[in-house]
Amino acid sequence: MRVSSSRRLPPLARYLLAHLAAYPLAFLWAVASIPLAIHLSAPELDALHDDLPAIGDLIVRRVAWPAAAAFVLPHLLALSWAFGGGPERRTPSAWLAIAAVGVAGVIFGGASWIWLFVRGA
Repeated sequence: MRVSSSRRLPPLARYLLAHLAAYPLAFLWAVASIPLAIHLSAPELDALHDDLPAIGDLIVRRVAWPAAAAFVLPHLLALSWAFGGGPERRTPSAWLAIAAVGVAGVIFGGASWIWLFVRGA
């Protein structure tokens, strides 16, 4: 079924959809990266002892990089869908790629949290 050109979203609205999809993906990757950040920061965490604000700052700095990458990626993937002309606008490849970022985050996050809990036991 073809959608008439009058019912299509304007380019900025399409890009806004990708922008809105980026927020949950960034959160997903931030949560998924916490176990790896704890593991990579173990010596620094031990040196901080019970300084909870400093520990929180250290983990947030380590988790911010994957979250920022996951936030930027949907924006880049949606450029051709949102602003391109021709057949690439009709293909769902941008949304499949954005969904793949989410699926990869779920798999990585699940594996890393399971690894952290199994390792700690």
